[in-house]
Amino acid sequence: MNKDCNRDCYEEKKRTNLVYVFGAGENCRKLIRKFSERKDTEIIGLLDNNQALHGKKLYGYEIYRPGEILSENFDYIVLMVSSYGEIKKQLLDLGIDKSKIKPYEEYIGNLEKGKYVYYSDKHVKNEKGGILLVGSYIDYSGGVIAGVYALRAMKERGYNAAFLASDGNETFIEELSQEGISVYIYANLSYENISWMDWLSEYQCIIVNTYLMHGFLANNIELNKKMIWWLHESDNIYIQEIGNCGLLSDEVLKKADIYCVSELAKSNFAKHYPDTNTHIMEYGIPDESGSQTKSIHKLTFALIGATCSGKGHDIFLEAIELLDNEDYEECRFIFVGDDRKNDYAMRLRERIDKLENVEYFESMPHNELMKLFANIDVVVSASRADSLPIVVTEGMMLEKACIISDVIGTVRYIKAGADALIFESENCNELKEQMHVLIHDPDLRVRLGKEARQLYKKVFGLESLWNRLKCAFDLQSG
Repeated sequence: MNKDCNRDCYEEKKRTNLVYVFGAGENCRKLIRKFSERKDTEIIGLLDNNQALHGKKLYGYEIYRPGEILSENFDYIVLMVSSYGEIKKQLLDLGIDKSKIKPYEEYIGNLEKGKYVYYSDKHVKNEKGGILLVGSYIDYSGGVIAGVYALRAMKERGYNAAFLASDGNETFIEELSQEGISVYIYANLSYENISWMDWLSEYQCIIVNTYLMHGFLANNIELNKKMIWWLHESDNIYIQEIGNCGLLSDEVLKKADIYCVSELAKSNFAKHYPDTNTHIMEYGIPDESGSQTKSIHKLTFALIGATCSGKGHDIFLEAIELLDNEDYEECRFIFVGDDRKNDYAMRLRERIDKLENVEYFESMPHNELMKLFANIDVVVSASRADSLPIVVTEGMMLEKACIISDVIGTVRYIKAGADALIFESENCNELKEQMHVLIHDPDLRVRLGKEARQLYKKVFGLESLWNRLKCAFDLQSG
């Protein structure tokens, strides 16, 4: 069930805005169709700094050099790129008024100000109170999944649970709603104080999830709620967001109660905010081990994660290509990524398509991923940077042998050779050698899996997460 909820002061929509979209890359590919269907916006062209694109058409729109449109009549330039700090400066230097330059999320948020959508199938007010997770986008990424598991840990102990986000994957929203987690979608979430939302009174505790929600935190730090900021990011996100919006003020940082998901996440934050006090709060995940039945009897290695350089798909693929023919023929290799069409993703897919024993799957709902796990023997994390990859923890929970790079946050908890095998980041030959060892030593695979599961139960179970949340929010035992 869902319904639109309008704030009393929600204004009538004004005339159609004439906009240029800046950026003809991956973000544009994902967003342009939905954006073009808005009745309050008319796209009159695309802007890009890539000279090879100027004068061409993409998605039905002509692409211009930014300086070409200075004398044209338009209302906004909407920045459809992740890192827009330098682009914003470029446009200002061209003489374009600051008020006409809007990042995509801010532009959409301003149009939807005062209106949110509510999804709930089983919501009942609870005297015990509730916990609200605040995030940017509801999808199957690790930081979001970690936040959802925190909601589940609280819900299992009698608390109401809700997720407030600026947008989300409809399938995942429906899954959450059906299990009794209310979902609120509000596009302007990061750009205003939300104290006008009367339903907030049901929730005493707020988890502001990920650094991407710094705008929400700055605008809502005075809310009369127990609030923690839970950080999961690699350093590249801080570089991107600080380049876009600048550093947060000392005033906000002093009032925020900041928790990091791992020592590595803490170190990433400290590079940019060295004088700010933070704590560690690892996530926890539910025990879904059950009785998994393997239906494909070839030894299977898998790397699961967004298709980007940071996750190291290319490192794993090169290690596969380095295996001798005998090892290669004995195995099956799986990549679970997403539908990105950037240069990195396309080159990767082209190489995979040439290999018989290698398969690529786009991102899938969690229940489908768990079915896939039944036929996975070894989980590989080749990440170049990853604070605490949730897929490795899922592998440990499912008693899978794991091979992980030495730069991910999980390493701090691992006894090398006992709980998992660890290889030097970027070292494809070392990864290949460790794969060779596990191909020929089934007893080691079993031992690694059993020890990994014990580590999961000790540190990463939902009971452990509940105990950490209880301390962070000063809650009574459920």
